[in-house]
Amino acid sequence: MSGFEMDPNFFGQLTSLASLGLAFFVAAGNRRKDRLAEAERIRAQGISQENTDNKLTNVEDMARETRDTVRDMSKQLNEHQVGIAQTHIQMGELEKRQSARSNELERRIERVEQRCESCRIGGTE
Repeated sequence: MSGFEMDPNFFGQLTSLASLGLAFFVAAGNRRKDRLAEAERIRAQGISQENTDNKLTNVEDMARETRDTVRDMSKQLNEHQVGIAQTHIQMGELEKRQSARSNELERRIERVEQRCESCRIGGTE
């Protein structure tokens, strides 16, 4: 063999070694790509979970506000019912007083009419 001649198996071994190196780089690239995709999926899942948590917090806040509003409205309704009951009581008392005044006025009118009758009968007209 001369110094510049290559062993026929050397080219095959070199090709095998190059194929092995290429396979290694492809596998490493795929593994890196898979890790990046997994990290992106986890990040997207975290964002989705955060959005869901924010929506639940908003719903919880709205429910709390609604509950407080209903509680306030119920309190106002009770106050109005008490006010209405008091007004009815006052109206009843006023009606009784009005009725008593009306009866008193009717009695006075009857007395005046009786006096007038007695004056006509007695001839003092």
